[in-house]
Amino acid sequence: MTFKAVDLEKRKLLWTAFSDLWLDTEISQMTLNYIAREVKQSGYSLAELKHIYQHEVAPCCIAKLTRCGWQMGRI
Repeated sequence: MTFKAVDLEKRKLLWTAFSDLWLDTEISQMTLNYIAREVKQSGYSLAELKHIYQHEVAPCCIAKLTRCGWQMGRI
């Protein structure tokens, strides 16, 4: 998958914000506000945001959690 430079920069901001949902910590109101701000400023439609989260962020986060769990003996 290739992106234009402007689109890539917008996506990087979303990838970072969405990845906060995968941290092993309680999600604070400040974090939720940050994610909401990035989502709103991105200008993407709800369908595009859903695609970015499900197909670009979640697979990477799941893979990382699986590797970490395996190394820690949790899986």
